[in-house]
Amino acid sequence: DSTSEYIGGHWGEEDGSGLVPSGLQCVCVLIGVHTLAEGAPVVGVVNQPFHHLDHRGRPVGRCYWAVASIPSPVMSRSIARDEDKAASQRRRPIVLLSVGESEAVIDMLQNKGFEVKFAAGAGYKLLCVVLQRVDVYLLSKGTTFRWDTCAPHALLAARDIPLHRFRDISLSVTALSSTPEVGALNYAQPDGVLESLGPSAKWRNSGCLFACLNPVHAAAVDDILRTLAVAALSDLA
Repeated sequence: DSTSEYIGGHWGEEDGSGLVPSGLQCVCVLIGVHTLAEGAPVVGVVNQPFHHLDHRGRPVGRCYWAVASIPSPVMSRSIARDEDKAASQRRRPIVLLSVGESEAVIDMLQNKGFEVKFAAGAGYKLLCVVLQRVDVYLLSKGTTFRWDTCAPHALLAARDIPLHRFRDISLSVTALSSTPEVGALNYAQPDGVLESLGPSAKWRNSGCLFACLNPVHAAAVDDILRTLAVAALSDLA
């Protein structure tokens, strides 16, 4: 994940809160395992090969993994070690977006009281939610694939953090529905809307994706997406 950051080869700078908007630190190697029947993520490995530099200026990696088993999930110690222990003390919830996010989404998030930040790579952004460095991850465009999200999704599941898929609004798909639905990703089932576009397109996540640490924040994001969906449908009427 974050192939363009790897090709660019530059070392990013932290923004002061532990986040790196761009650079090699955003590069992640993602390995995810899902069930064949339900398509639910069960094992995830997220490796950051360029996590930090040692005293000689050489890159040092960091690996995070989890098994989202029920009733007792198992996680690597690195998750607890690197999580933000002061996440609950933030004055404003932080939402992490892609730099290409729409202005409409950004404006509505800010109006709801969110602090908006940007970073490269879906895997890295979801990892930031796992580590509680941000409160919300949101992507309103269908630009990720199942292989981008399966591994970090398993880490989220192990921490009992849902990854929601908001389907069928014009922000993310061409086929509109008057009743958008929030549901779970199914990694065993291809997307029927995109199946005709090619063998890889059917594994694209064709809806908005969002993950929130707090159910209150999840409700706020859901409200924003539904408002935008209604507005988009009204424009087509």
